[in-house]
Amino acid sequence: LLPQTLPENIIIVLSAKPELIPAEILQTISCEYKISVPPLPIETCRSLISKHLNSLNLPYEKINSLAEKTSGQPLYINYVVKFLADKGLEFIDEYINALPVFSGEIESYYEKIWNEVCTNESEIWIVSIVCRLRNEIDKSSLIKMLPEQAAYAFPAVFDKVRHLMKGTDRIAIFHFSFAEFVIAKTVCQSVAIHDLINEFCCSNTDHEYSLRNIIYHLSRGSNDTLCVSTCTQEWADKCSLNFIEPDVIVSDIKIALAKAMEKGMLEDTVRLLLLLQRIVFRNNNLLAEFASEIAKVLIMIGSPDKALKFILRESMLLVSPTDALYFLHELYHSGAINEANMLYEAIKTRVYHVFEKEEITIDLLRLHVQTAVLYDVYNEFNARYIAWLYHTIDG
Repeated sequence: LLPQTLPENIIIVLSAKPELIPAEILQTISCEYKISVPPLPIETCRSLISKHLNSLNLPYEKINSLAEKTSGQPLYINYVVKFLADKGLEFIDEYINALPVFSGEIESYYEKIWNEVCTNESEIWIVSIVCRLRNEIDKSSLIKMLPEQAAYAFPAVFDKVRHLMKGTDRIAIFHFSFAEFVIAKTVCQSVAIHDLINEFCCSNTDHEYSLRNIIYHLSRGSNDTLCVSTCTQEWADKCSLNFIEPDVIVSDIKIALAKAMEKGMLEDTVRLLLLLQRIVFRNNNLLAEFASEIAKVLIMIGSPDKALKFILRESMLLVSPTDALYFLHELYHSGAINEANMLYEAIKTRVYHVFEKEEITIDLLRLHVQTAVLYDVYNEFNARYIAWLYHTIDG
């Protein structure tokens, strides 16, 4: 369709995933002319939401919650701001809790994507399984979860659905709203899909994904009572030793407990109640008391991702502001930029929350400036933001 040599006054711009461009065209495009468009940084998401919803005068905490839910996807940001601009502030809390909500443009877009996937059974299996995974997974493990026919076809068909995934070595669905959409479309096959995931988890009990998620998937499979017998002190201890998030362990014990109560399993109900009590005490008292010490050791031995689990819990600080600043410096200094940026966002959220309550102190402002300076040293320098901080303190 395109000539090999274009006239000088004509430029053609292709906006698509590389895997969707015909090979004969793709091979004619040199790397210098390829522009990668990754998800928007959360700071940009917050800025766009704040700008378009300026009339609602949303507190920072609400803007941040919306920004986190969009996962940097421009289409979803547009969908969110349009909906709230029409509905107003009255529905904000209900709306944030209910996300994703499908209607209008985004529903039409997802329907179009789904219609393309539906033409190939192997693609349906791949997308349906990935949408039900609670966290990212490596390709080799994903292949083991697939039914035999889809596993054989994986090398040939994965590139056709690659644009629906994020990550390279470890993959996940590109946005949680699309995962919810696909789950709704394949609800009749849900038990069978979880059974496939359970086969992998039960056959690979030491695998990180299996250990973290086996209770969750068993509770949704055909033999759901297995989640009750699998939820033991041994499993919980093994999770802790492998640095599985404490909140995940507690949440899954509650899943098993609810299943035991639903099935009338009295002995297991008592056992799980006692297990839940022990684990909650361990997390809220013992681990919380020594969180800073454990995090320091983990950073020293080169495990910043594990250290962050003892510093943050669902984006909330578990350590004092002074310790948070120390860890921010140590993470940046050790080269753990992603983990450090996550901690920076948590500190900033806490500071902004206090600002909005008008409980500002000099120590808090000093913490804000110090964290912002550290962030800008290791990321792109934001002179206007730093100037605003100093102006706030001087004022």
